[in-house]
Amino acid sequence: MNRAEIETELLASLKGTSLCMAEPNDNDGDFKGSFSMFNSEPEKGRTKPVTHGYRPQHETKDGLHTSGAMRLIGQDIVWPGECCEVLTSLLSPESFEGKAKPGDLIGIYEGNRQIGEVTVLEVYNEIFGKNC
Repeated sequence: MNRAEIETELLASLKGTSLCMAEPNDNDGDFKGSFSMFNSEPEKGRTKPVTHGYRPQHETKDGLHTSGAMRLIGQDIVWPGECCEVLTSLLSPESFEGKAKPGDLIGIYEGNRQIGEVTVLEVYNEIFGKNC
């Protein structure tokens, strides 16, 4: 499959779901960030793109991981080597208590493989900044 065919298939799978609604607002997540997905390499990165609702693991400063759903802002698909803004809702935001503020980097993982990172741009969940 080529890139255009993959994009068409992925977008068709999102049609009619809540993931293809209008742009998210500040109340829809814990933080806004700039997601940078690594280029696909043999032992690192992904070979396929991600879409709205992607749920990777997010690493805290002390090495803990928690799952979080990403909503892409301004685009529908992100390919390896590309960047975009995301709005993230974490499954356990309390694991980031006092551990995330604008400018911080959060590692993005699939299993034990880091596939990218998010630079925190804005924090909407006040628990993140406690004791920072």
